[in-house]
Amino acid sequence: MKKIKAKRSFTYLNIYNYNVDAVVINKVIPDAATGDYFTVWKDIQKAHIEMTHESFHPVPIYYAPWYEREVVGKDMLIRMANDVFKDENPTEIKINLRPFEVEKTQSGYALSIFLPFSEKKDLSLNQKGDELAIRAGKIKRNVTLPKILTGMSVSGAKFEEDMLNINFIKGGEKNAD
Repeated sequence: MKKIKAKRSFTYLNIYNYNVDAVVINKVIPDAATGDYFTVWKDIQKAHIEMTHESFHPVPIYYAPWYEREVVGKDMLIRMANDVFKDENPTEIKINLRPFEVEKTQSGYALSIFLPFSEKKDLSLNQKGDELAIRAGKIKRNVTLPKILTGMSVSGAKFEEDMLNINFIKGGEKNAD
């Protein structure tokens, strides 16, 4: 269930134009934990870690160990930061996926929005003036169009490879696909 929430959160953060530059896998069972009980849990965790790498690539993935107590308070947060990031600066941007991008096309402009873990059937798009309403599942975002798209209308949209590509032209409004 947590992996589904992580994917959904990642999608929602992208629709709101927040860059997710790293993923932290929490409560990783240490190698020192041995025995049949831990072997089973380590195998389950290994499968989830592999799926996380496949799902979030190319976003860097970090690991937080399973501590003897909850990560609460300044001392535990500092300990976790040191364990997770080691000698790296945790405030540096690890990767910039640019969730929103506008580029000129032959017929006008294209606005591309990175919406990972979405399905075409869950997406809808409506334009009213210089505002675009984008729905991805249960989340809806009203986007004020960038100045370069002011006065332009959606001429079509296509969702492929986790990208919602919306085409704009000058002139009358047309419905998006």
